[in-house]
Amino acid sequence: MDAKPRATVIMGAFNCAHTVDEAIASVISQSFQDWELVVCDDGSRDQTLSKLKDWARRDTRVRVIRNMENRGLSETLDACIAASRADLLIRQDADDVSLPGRFERLIMAMDQNPEASVIGTWVTCFDGKVDLGLIRTRPAPTKRDLVDGTVFFHPSCIMRKAAVLSVGGYGRHPWLRRSQDYYLWFRLYAAGMHGLNIQASLYRFREDSAAWRRRSLSARWMESRVRWEGFRLIRVPIWKRPMAFMPLLKCLVPSWIYAWIRKSRLAQSD
Repeated sequence: MDAKPRATVIMGAFNCAHTVDEAIASVISQSFQDWELVVCDDGSRDQTLSKLKDWARRDTRVRVIRNMENRGLSETLDACIAASRADLLIRQDADDVSLPGRFERLIMAMDQNPEASVIGTWVTCFDGKVDLGLIRTRPAPTKRDLVDGTVFFHPSCIMRKAAVLSVGGYGRHPWLRRSQDYYLWFRLYAAGMHGLNIQASLYRFREDSAAWRRRSLSARWMESRVRWEGFRLIRVPIWKRPMAFMPLLKCLVPSWIYAWIRKSRLAQSD
């Protein structure tokens, strides 16, 4: 085994044969090259696993592990962390794209801010063909900001592995198949840690029709459960805790209207 890399890129992959090549190519092409990629196939039923194995044959820094059945992103990422060798964890989704200087900027930011446990960036949403707009995040989110919603765009982040492990990783609760990142932020902040956001877009997030389909009633319920548990952890006043169920109200809005509103807001953010 080679010397320990500076960072481990952790990626879960499920039925993404049509996008995973572009995602991994964006990792390979980074200006910062002292990394390993641990990618876990989460019980895919298409050609995802064969594509991952092909990448591992071409580049020894790519290591493939596998769930024999679909376990969800939370358990999949915990498996990646268990297999990682570096002290820093960089997230990457199997259907997104990292801009070439992303890893370099994240590593530099971690070195310059040793007190930060997680650092994210802005992201550019695209539908596979054209850019839709920016998602901006606050430069230094506070515990109070968590009440309004997630404060880091998860796949854009770099994290200190020791910090993530100190709060139990992503977790194995059934209600963590969605919003597992939000629950992680709650636990990090409840433990006295915090993070920052680079005020620039370094990551391209695929916002296609599949993304809208994932915003189901069950997903909204899991997000509400995460918010309820998180509010308790950061000691949100009792009278504010019903705000945890705001995601469920979005289910009353027809999906096509919600998608139109979302795309309009993204377009206005440019």
